[in-house]
Amino acid sequence: MSEGWLAVRVETHDLADALADLTDDQWSSPSLCDAWRVRDVLAHVTAGAEGAFKPRAVVSGLIRYRFDYNRWVAVDGQRRGRADPAVILRAFRDTAADLAASADGSPISALTHVFVHGQDICRPLGIRRDPPEAHLVAVADFVATSIVFRAKKHIAGLRLVATDADWSHGSGPEVRGPAEALVMTMAGRAVALEDLSGEGITALRRAMLR
Repeated sequence: MSEGWLAVRVETHDLADALADLTDDQWSSPSLCDAWRVRDVLAHVTAGAEGAFKPRAVVSGLIRYRFDYNRWVAVDGQRRGRADPAVILRAFRDTAADLAASADGSPISALTHVFVHGQDICRPLGIRRDPPEAHLVAVADFVATSIVFRAKKHIAGLRLVATDADWSHGSGPEVRGPAEALVMTMAGRAVALEDLSGEGITALRRAMLR
């Protein structure tokens, strides 16, 4: 197994372990994703790892929801989240070796999918995770330049600097903070702005909330 896919496996097992003892109320509590509970988010990640979002399924879903991708994905996650949390968690853990089917089929995209959605779950639950620095740096590099997250327009003209990892990006007024908070901010989670500081924070906040 390549180093990239090994990282995906490690993050998958780590997230599954972190969620193993959640109560029923926690499974049904809100995540950082609008309209999705914790269980819905994990069901969505699991479905992606199982190959549920291959081109034919995407086209079918878009047609059904009049080409509103976000609406289709939201409803799909809610439907999958109706399963028993224990079943979802077991299925998620079982996908650790098969995540090549998720996102665009690349290990960095799969790693990002697991990490960002994992934090969508863990942040509101107050669960602290400490992934290896190498994983954080790889995800930060990917999110900063990926068209999927559209971070480039938000961080244009700014220099982002991680205070707990050897990572920086861009030039201009500085925004500093933990690598996790920088990743989640670039991924569009405005709540992570609270963990950042620096002379560029006002511009970043304004760009995100625009």
